[in-house]
Amino acid sequence: MIYKGDFTELTAHLKDSIARMKHNDRHEADFASAIKRMDFVNELYIEENFVSIANYVNRNRVFWSYSLYGMLHGNASVQFMAYRDNDGDVGEFIFYAADRQQKKMPIVLIVPYALGGESMVEDTYSGNLNQIEAEISLAQKHGFAVAWIYAGGKNYAARKTEKEITAVLNRLQSEFDIDSRRIYVAGSCEGGRRALVQLTLSPGRYAACATDSPTTLSGGIDGIPINLLPQMGKVPIMLKHGTNDETAPVEHSRRFYAAAKKYGVPVEYIETDDGHIRLYRDYYDFVFEFFSKLND
Repeated sequence: MIYKGDFTELTAHLKDSIARMKHNDRHEADFASAIKRMDFVNELYIEENFVSIANYVNRNRVFWSYSLYGMLHGNASVQFMAYRDNDGDVGEFIFYAADRQQKKMPIVLIVPYALGGESMVEDTYSGNLNQIEAEISLAQKHGFAVAWIYAGGKNYAARKTEKEITAVLNRLQSEFDIDSRRIYVAGSCEGGRRALVQLTLSPGRYAACATDSPTTLSGGIDGIPINLLPQMGKVPIMLKHGTNDETAPVEHSRRFYAAAKKYGVPVEYIETDDGHIRLYRDYYDFVFEFFSKLND
């Protein structure tokens, strides 16, 4: 992700080119979201001695500017997209597909951990390019499209997230051949809990759910996953948890796994010696391996 040249001139050219294009309302909203993201990272102030922060921000500047360039030329593999739900609420998500002409495209919805912002275009979640690029690589390897949703940010609510997911899928299915029988959901930590809760709201929607270090013995007003197992139907579930996890103790997954088997829920469980933070890029491979096995 290197750009050689006048970067300010590039971004100005992109915005000018988009302003002169004719769009339908949906694509106009996509471009507006992408421009907001590009402008946000371009306007961040960085003090001279913060080299690592400068590298992080500059990488985001180039990545999202190239994404916008791809959108302008109709060949972006990863981009911001906008949606409007049935209540008229609007929001953004990030979408990746290696081949946007693919027929019967399976898709993985990634539910974020607890976020503190109000907008995806300004949140550090969309700036975590190590995670996004690693998941893109795994999705490409296993033949999946991916949508990273925002789940309301700091305004998260399970029902609101269910409406967001519905709007995201409706938007994607209006343009791409998304296979409604192969929609998968995944999340880590609190995101894993939230992914499991979604199974209770729309159990017929998902082909499977994969979670990493989920908090299953606690929760907010939307419920505690271990108590919601009877409402999850027979959706296959994968759990992965590290025995050295101090944030979400391994007991969460051990007890959930035992309870799921009692209820006849098809569940698989992997236990490792990891802590809560993993530094290797292919850690999420178990998610795509699990979905790929069911996808065949």
